[in-house]
Amino acid sequence: MPTMIPRTIRIPNALTLTAVASAAMLAACGNSGSTGGGAGAPGNGGEAPNVPVTVATNVSGQPGTLEFYVSSLNNPATGTLTSGSNEGIDYDATATLIQAGDNGSLMDGFTGLRFFTLPNTRSGQFNPIVDRQIDLSGMTFGGKGIEVIDSLGRIIVANNAASTLDVFSTTAGPGAMPLAQLMLDAAPWDSAYDTRNDRLYVALTDGTVAIYDDFAGNVDNGMTMPSRILTPVDDMDAKISVNMHGIAVREGNVSAIILSDVGAANAEQGADFASDGALFRINDDGTLDGNVPPSGYYRVAGDQTLLGNPVDLTVSGTDVVVAEKTNDLVLTFSSFTRSSGMANLAPDAQRAVTKPESVTVSNLGIGLRADNTDLTTPAGTVFVVSNPAPVVVAGNVVGPAAMDNATITFLDRDLVGTDTFDAGVGTGTGTDFRSTENIQVDTAGNAYVSFDTGNQTGPANAGITVINRLESRAGGSMDLPNTDRDILGAGSELVAPKGVEIVQSAGIMLVADAGGDGAIQAFALNVGGGDELEPLFSTTEVGSGTVWDLDYDPDSDTLFAAGTTGELLVYADYLDNDGDVTPTATRLNSDAMATSNLHGIVHIGNDTVIASDVANPDGAVEDGLIYVVSDASGTPTVTATITGPAGDALNNPVDLAFDGTSLFVAEKVDGMVYRYDSILSATDGSLEPDAMAEITAPESVALVP
Repeated sequence: MPTMIPRTIRIPNALTLTAVASAAMLAACGNSGSTGGGAGAPGNGGEAPNVPVTVATNVSGQPGTLEFYVSSLNNPATGTLTSGSNEGIDYDATATLIQAGDNGSLMDGFTGLRFFTLPNTRSGQFNPIVDRQIDLSGMTFGGKGIEVIDSLGRIIVANNAASTLDVFSTTAGPGAMPLAQLMLDAAPWDSAYDTRNDRLYVALTDGTVAIYDDFAGNVDNGMTMPSRILTPVDDMDAKISVNMHGIAVREGNVSAIILSDVGAANAEQGADFASDGALFRINDDGTLDGNVPPSGYYRVAGDQTLLGNPVDLTVSGTDVVVAEKTNDLVLTFSSFTRSSGMANLAPDAQRAVTKPESVTVSNLGIGLRADNTDLTTPAGTVFVVSNPAPVVVAGNVVGPAAMDNATITFLDRDLVGTDTFDAGVGTGTGTDFRSTENIQVDTAGNAYVSFDTGNQTGPANAGITVINRLESRAGGSMDLPNTDRDILGAGSELVAPKGVEIVQSAGIMLVADAGGDGAIQAFALNVGGGDELEPLFSTTEVGSGTVWDLDYDPDSDTLFAAGTTGELLVYADYLDNDGDVTPTATRLNSDAMATSNLHGIVHIGNDTVIASDVANPDGAVEDGLIYVVSDASGTPTVTATITGPAGDALNNPVDLAFDGTSLFVAEKVDGMVYRYDSILSATDGSLEPDAMAEITAPESVALVP
């Protein structure tokens, strides 16, 4: 994985968004030697686990906040963000924090879901230019705990107000509604998913635990009721649990369910209510059901525990971290491994936090690849976007059909077709026609596809569509806004978006806009479009023409762009300067009189660039080329000029993708996708592909491992 370079991107309204550094950089901010778990009494003299933790607070009459402990709870918070929300939090695989809100008694409280881009790196508050939200104030919604299931691209929200589990897509847009609502006999507070065993565990406020077996294959189809219900009981078979709230699971052949019980509902009725909470551990082998006797659970409760209202918890190894709301503490109980018995234990560590509502171990982007285009292993799946020329009559697009013009074809590495996906839905502008352009895929498997509407160019008809977990949706189609979303609007400044470059380490996407005077626009990955959408920044210095495609190198903070007048554009220190950079421009075609028009571009190790040249794009002559360029960020030198297969020269090679071994080429006019395995050792002239496939007007290729 490339080393991430720390940098700050200026955002309108004086907010800052700073890229997450590498794991080594985060470790350097680690334990400073404080003992006893930070502020407050030291418990048993232990420490909280050395993992990053995020805490959401819920103080009546104040705006909700997020507190970030980047190294661990042993040290002071490294930052605070005003979220305007107040309930459960969880991170997805791209370090996006998702929070539920039920308004409650917050100042300017929000009801719904909010998505925060790299929140631990920022100051300020929720900002629609960086974040997005799904307003659910129009439905019965009292979201409490949430569980992000990355493998499914789903968010499970415990809707306490409706006694349902509400299922949302991780890529849903503004205006989205639940994909499914699972009815429960008691109100839920939180859930936890066991990926290994495909089970969802739900903490219910009647003191029981609901279990959905075989969850993944049934959730979107509308599961009816839980498969099993667990009820902890005493030796007399009387229920001992009162009001389950927080829940987490440690996966294994026998899964460990960790739960918090807040006890009586009203913590203000007497001093005893400050210590009537409990923690449970229940081991489930997949068959446990009904009443669970004392031999089947481990319970921590009593006056030594400081558990009064433990509203949420998270686990790290054998440690349990608890949000204790009544006593204004975040507690750690270490070595939570016993399978039965009862104990009245003091916490091993504690930190004073005013009204903590939710707590989660944060991934904070550690180990996150810069983007999914920097592959170093052979591609497993090749996505190809088709874009045949539209048929226009009297100024109106009449064909080809939307589905034909926005088909994404799934190929395996040998370029054998496996299935397709229909990305041809309406843009919200009154047309069902969509001209798809470039495709990229993030590390969570979500696809970002640039589009316009054929002859209807301009900001209201051009944008980026985000497709949830594309690889798992073969044979499917777009579902806006409940599953997928569009990023578009007059404020986007997009006219004719082409190449998309995802820079996950900075939480942004870069878009090459070949329309108008040409520009490179930067957007936060989480934005959802609408009237408030605008670029984070724009690069207007694009050489002597416009730009068609981009590739960013995180090691050197350098952006490489394909110029439509044949120029390789190199932007040094790109993100450090928020895109305000004048590029160096090098024409790759040595024949100054020849037509040259760079389209696809990839930057790989040893500072090598591979770029495609469509030359005269009208398809009348087979004049397309592929260049291999060394010392790309220094003195670019073309080491090979490739004309394509012998007897079938390249015509319009519009896009490229590289997986560390092979180059994949979208040849649009000839309707072919090629794979070249020896591109880096090629010499001038023709080169036979190692695999090929016929695809209707392929416009772009993207790879996933």
